[in-house]
Amino acid sequence: FPVNTLKIDRSFLAEMLDNHYDRAVVRAILAMAQSLSIDVVAEGVERLEQARFLQENGCLMGQGFFYSEPVSPEEILRYFRRAEDVPGTVTPVHPAL
Repeated sequence: FPVNTLKIDRSFLAEMLDNHYDRAVVRAILAMAQSLSIDVVAEGVERLEQARFLQENGCLMGQGFFYSEPVSPEEILRYFRRAEDVPGTVTPVHPAL
């Protein structure tokens, strides 16, 4: 199976801002993925500082409470239906970085 996406486990992000080794591992994963043209998803993004670090180091996809709390499929449908009511607009949970 060809690999097209890597996921960075939340355990690396939890202490990343305070732990030199976790930051180094995350940077190494991102550098490896970039050199192989593989997308990366960071799991467990909970703080603005984490999101900024990831974005500054080339990780453009993340999931976690920083972006949204868990929502039901029905809530997702309602969200997108509301967005359809106003052409060309989607309201982010947090402003762009």
